Amino acid sequence: MTQKLIALFLIFSCGWACQLKTSDTPKSEIIDDATMVKILVDVHIAEAAVSNLTGVEKDSILEVYYQYLFKKYNISDTIYRQNMTLLTTNPEKMLNVYQKVMADINKDEIKKQ
Repeated sequence: MTQKLIALFLIFSCGWACQLKTSDTPKSEIIDDATMVKILVDVHIAEAAVSNLTGVEKDSILEVYYQYLFKKYNISDTIYRQNMTLLTTNPEKMLNVYQKVMADINKDEIKKQ
């Protein structure tokens, strides 16, 4: 199930990537890989938590969660999207980051069992 969620997330991320230019991201707004892994783990947990919801309820809960996430990591929606664009335009980096995301998610699943 986790892999399906990640695949779905990657599809949405690619859509965002088409809208933004890589050169638009100032160096001061580039999120380091370790922090990006933490953010993406949180994003996947949120997406999984609402996977059984639909419509306005799902959208509302996700909006609240994303706003919490942006505040938690002291970033904006724009910075998040720009960094996702950078990630999706660099397949090697994307693979490296997502391997760490998967490892962290799997670690959490094992702890819960």
